Amino acid sequence: MSAKSFFGLICVGLSLFASATLAQDARSGIRLSIDPPHVTTDNRVTYDYDIVYVRGLRRADGKEARWAEFSRPHMMEPGADLMLLHPDGSEEVLVAGADGSVMDPYVSFDGESVYYAKFIDTEHTGADIYRIHVPTRKIVRLTDQTFTPNTGAAPWSSDYRKREEGKTSLNYGVYNLGPCPIPGGKVMYTSNRNAHVPPRA
Repeated sequence: MSAKSFFGLICVGLSLFASATLAQDARSGIRLSIDPPHVTTDNRVTYDYDIVYVRGLRRADGKEARWAEFSRPHMMEPGADLMLLHPDGSEEVLVAGADGSVMDPYVSFDGESVYYAKFIDTEHTGADIYRIHVPTRKIVRLTDQTFTPNTGAAPWSSDYRKREEGKTSLNYGVYNLGPCPIPGGKVMYTSNRNAHVPPRA
């Protein structure tokens, strides 16, 4: 059987499965809805906790908003805030993203702090990891914009960034992203601070 025929069988099988599922729902009288009820309407759930999320702005020009993804983690709409949603539906801004978008929030094991990444400016030329203690709103910066490349790998310029004749320099910032707390009070995250460029096949 060719790959094309196999793919066609998969598509047909999925179509039949979807049709059967919809028909079964129609026969049982279950109404499918893409507008689910609020969590407070379900008495099986005790909704007494806050939710942390990132709020991005809609584009004024009507175009689709840019969200960071694996190959371009810095491509994010400017001005995204770190938000706190309370059980009563009220919201508050934990960290404003006016001078650089917030992304990658991660709640600590004790539920009192939130780790997050924040771009250093509106141009997103670098990013650092922070922790905010929610009860006190105290913010601590955990990383900085220091490059730490292998000094023997190239004839680096004096600060790794300055353009100097005959020297290797970097024309981008340090991106510290994706914080995740781990046991022992440590934080794991991704970074390009070592200026490693992977080989291409």
